[in-house]
Amino acid sequence: MASQALTAYSKRQTLQAITRQVKVSFVSRPFRTSTYRTAGRLSNPFVSRSKPSLNYQSLRTYSSVELPQSQAALQGIDPFYLRDSCNCSKCVDVSTRQKRFETSDIPLDLAYKNHKWTPTGQLQISWRNDIPGYENHQSLYEPGFLLNSKSAEQRSQACHNLWTHVPWTKQDIVEKLDSISFDYKDYMNDSETLWQALEHLHTYGLVFIRDAPTEETTSEGVANRIGPMKNTMYGMTWSVKSRPSAKNVAYTSGNLDFHMDLLYLADPPTVQFLHVLKQSTTGGESRFSDAVAAFDRLQKEYPEFVQPLVEFPMTYHYKNDSLNSTNDGHWLQQTRYFLEGGTTGHNKPAGGQHYTYPIDYEAINWSPPFQGPVERANVFAGSNDRATPAFKEYIRAAKKFKELVSAESAVFELKMGEGLCVVFNNRRVLHARKPFSSTAGGERLLVGGYVDGDYLRDKYRYMKEMR
Repeated sequence: MASQALTAYSKRQTLQAITRQVKVSFVSRPFRTSTYRTAGRLSNPFVSRSKPSLNYQSLRTYSSVELPQSQAALQGIDPFYLRDSCNCSKCVDVSTRQKRFETSDIPLDLAYKNHKWTPTGQLQISWRNDIPGYENHQSLYEPGFLLNSKSAEQRSQACHNLWTHVPWTKQDIVEKLDSISFDYKDYMNDSETLWQALEHLHTYGLVFIRDAPTEETTSEGVANRIGPMKNTMYGMTWSVKSRPSAKNVAYTSGNLDFHMDLLYLADPPTVQFLHVLKQSTTGGESRFSDAVAAFDRLQKEYPEFVQPLVEFPMTYHYKNDSLNSTNDGHWLQQTRYFLEGGTTGHNKPAGGQHYTYPIDYEAINWSPPFQGPVERANVFAGSNDRATPAFKEYIRAAKKFKELVSAESAVFELKMGEGLCVVFNNRRVLHARKPFSSTAGGERLLVGGYVDGDYLRDKYRYMKEMR
């Protein structure tokens, strides 16, 4: 088992060496890709990413018409969109990079007046009925911006608002373990290492930082390389260890099944860190499973379960009754659908039924240990309190999803050694922990923390732009 092979982890071992110790036999196969909407676009890092050439001729013909000076060169690009996007010094302050006009200032009878290509390959546009005070104003647009303005998807890609994710199984992570693990010193001091970690965090939602100092403040430094830490009721960082009268199942020594953290908050954190300071107990293996891969499989192999899973809203809560305590006494609650964000797509499951659900979703919501009572209105319909079949069908679908998430082929399991820090996407990758025992005097102590998705996207966009 992978857990047995990884038990011998120490600071002087690399995850590459560990990979060679994992005694599993799989048939090698290429990774699959699955696109869903988040905050940037990332191609498979194991596939060549040569950039297409861009020249004057391609600009003249990208609308499929040879138009060096014609108005039709702007076909398919909304004039209001281009005017609002003008980046000249009159429209955007050079220092603050903030707009100097409001979108609502644009006249509704705005139109293209003239345009021409400059010697440097930019498109220069003058406007008819421009914003008052902007008479004789001319806008300049770079070729890349124009080519990325032909569709909503292209505009999203240009802003790194879409990327291609790679669903994974245990086999995939075992085979790529070395490429998704990074030395602590390199991660903290080398920008290229940080960029590779970000790319793989976007691609797989899971990376490891090895040989980190076993100090309580280490995880803060790891997190701050991406962005400021999220302060929650648990603090900026929190210690995961078994405690008497625990207020959270994570602070016990029992089994903790697959879940995502803090779905009872309006804005759950995207990035989660778990850094091992002490690990000498029996048991306590960490487990990871890709919710995206499980949902992909559900759509392909068991489409009859998709609709009841995605259309029933589930309640998540943290309700602690210690109202006399200064640290507890919380009641946090949110009701969420299984898929979050994105636009609506169409699917035709077995049996010919049509329904809609987001196909470019931003996140998956799955956290059974932190579910609250289902809201009554979602179970009963009308004044006669007659139960609808939706909840029963949700339970049926949830059983199948749990089966896929928990399948041996889906779960990457390891007993994390001291000095190892895992970083994962909390809105995609499910994590769990096996029960552990400290009867022989052992101790298990992890320090965790979060970073919001905005800062992950911020760091990714900035580093992508600088490359």
